[in-house]
Amino acid sequence: MSKPLFLIVGESGSGKTILNEMLEQREGLKQIQSYTTRPPRTETETGHIFINKEGFSQLKDVLAYTEYLGNEYGVTKEQIDNEDYILYTIDPAGVKYLKKNYKGDRKLIVIYIKASYDARLSRVWERHRKMFDSINANIETNKRLANDEEAFKDVEYIADFKVENSEDIELAYKYLLNIVKNVK
Repeated sequence: MSKPLFLIVGESGSGKTILNEMLEQREGLKQIQSYTTRPPRTETETGHIFINKEGFSQLKDVLAYTEYLGNEYGVTKEQIDNEDYILYTIDPAGVKYLKKNYKGDRKLIVIYIKASYDARLSRVWERHRKMFDSINANIETNKRLANDEEAFKDVEYIADFKVENSEDIELAYKYLLNIVKNVK
């Protein structure tokens, strides 16, 4: 029986990346690094394999394709079938694309990391204020949160589980870990 692949979804600022990193560091669980045409936010950013549009167009068997804010994201069938990977951060459009196109043996479990609007606003603002002046940080923050309103409007219908992460990340981590350890 194949190991399940946990698809982690959540709006910008929900904490999904940090929670995945905690699972990697504390539990040794590996996450798929998706291909993207988006430039890295920092020199040390992980979670993606950053390539140009030409390189992206040459990928074979892309299964979880999505476009977000003008950037392409995707993973290959080879990555999905590799059971060394337990986690994959993805958006709802990518989940739908993957479920429609994946014909392999792995069970796909969708976990929605939910955070309040105020928590997400604060987290996204903090991220953007390190990269932009305050006016552009406001513009980028509002653009990202507005885009998420549309992109995530039906997320609770595709989620198998929901993890609340507005205030206590350790509690959210424990709940997420329980799901990942116990769902077969």
